[in-house]
Amino acid sequence: MYAMWTAYQKYEPDKGTLTTYFNYTIRNRLIDLIVRKSMTNKTRNLHRKRNFNFL
Repeated sequence: MYAMWTAYQKYEPDKGTLTTYFNYTIRNRLIDLIVRKSMTNKTRNLHRKRNFNFL
């Protein structure tokens, strides 16, 4: 919902339709979120492996 509101505020009508802009913006924000969570999980797993090796 926040992504939609942000997209609505930044929307510029002369650059295309609102629905296209919503789809593009929200899709990219979701991809960013997935990548960020994936990187966070990889970092956690790396730290766990390092801590285990020191025991």
